Amino acid sequence: MDIKQLRYFAAIAETGSFSAAAQKVNIAQSALSLHIQTIEKRYGVTLFVRGPRGVQLTGTGQVLLDHARVILRQFSLAEQELNLEASAPSGSVTLGVASGASRVLLGPLIQDMKINQPKISMRFIEAMTGHLDAWLEETKIQLAVGYKSIDDARTDWDLTQENFFLIAPRGVEFTEAEIPLARLGAFPLILPTDDHSQSRIVAAQSAELGVTLDIKHEVDSLDVILKMVKQGDGFSILTPSAFLRELQGGEIQAIEIVDPPVQRVVCIKFAKHAEEDPLVQAVARQVVQSARRLVSSTDWPQTLSALQQV
Repeated sequence: MDIKQLRYFAAIAETGSFSAAAQKVNIAQSALSLHIQTIEKRYGVTLFVRGPRGVQLTGTGQVLLDHARVILRQFSLAEQELNLEASAPSGSVTLGVASGASRVLLGPLIQDMKINQPKISMRFIEAMTGHLDAWLEETKIQLAVGYKSIDDARTDWDLTQENFFLIAPRGVEFTEAEIPLARLGAFPLILPTDDHSQSRIVAAQSAELGVTLDIKHEVDSLDVILKMVKQGDGFSILTPSAFLRELQGGEIQAIEIVDPPVQRVVCIKFAKHAEEDPLVQAVARQVVQSARRLVSSTDWPQTLSALQQV
C-alpha cells in the first residue's frame, strides 16, 4: 500500500460512501473502487460490506483504519515540518544597534533570535547613531535600531519613545525628581558631538526656548561619558536605556527633564532596498517583538514613572 491508497481507504471509511469519498478526494468513483479492490486482492481480505445506505467496515477494515489514521497523521506532521523548514528564512544579516538601546535590547534579542530564527546568522554591531546612519547609507549594515530624526527620509518602524534625563554624579543635591528644560544651561555638560541624534535633539529643543547649553566636553563614547559623570567631571543628558545599569548600581543620579520634556523615538532603520528582503524583514519583526515585550515589562523604561518600577 502507498499513502495515496490509505487516504482513499480512510475517506471511504469516514464518509461511509464510495461516491462521497470520490468527491472528497477528487477522483473518479470507478478508480477509487479499483484501488480498494487492489488492496483487498493483495492481502486476501474484505475491507467493506456494501449495504443499501452505503458501506460499513469489516473487522479487518477497522484494524486497517486504526493504523491508517496514525500513519496519515504522522505523514501530515512530517509534511508540515518540511514546509516550515522550507519557509523559514536562512542566511546572514548585519544589525547595528545604538549604544544606549543595545544595553537593554541586545541580550534579550540575541536569545529570541536563537529560539525563533535559528537559521539566520546574525552579526551585531553596537555604535553611536551617527556611525549607524553612515553605515546604512553605505549599505555596510542592512538595518539598525536607532532614533528617528525629522530630516530622515528612510522608512522607519517605531519601537518606543524615550524621555531624556539629566544625569548627575552622586552627592549633588536635587530637591525635585524633575528639572525644567530652561535650567539645563546651569550645568556643565558632557555630550556626544553633533554628528549623533542625542546632541541634535537636545540642542534643537534647547534653542527653541532660547537656552544656551554649557557643553564642556564632547565625547563620542557612551561608556566614557558615564565614567566621566561618575567621577564628577560634569553632567550629561541621556535616556534610561543608556544609564539604567549605573542608576541601579547607585553610581549616578537621574532627573527627568520637563517643561517641555525632551523625547526621541526609537525605531528600526533600513539600508536602501533592504526592507524588501524577506530575511531582513524576519529580523526586523523579531526586533519589534523583543522590544515591545521589554517595554511592556518595564525592563526598557522610558519615563520617570516607568523607571521607578524597575
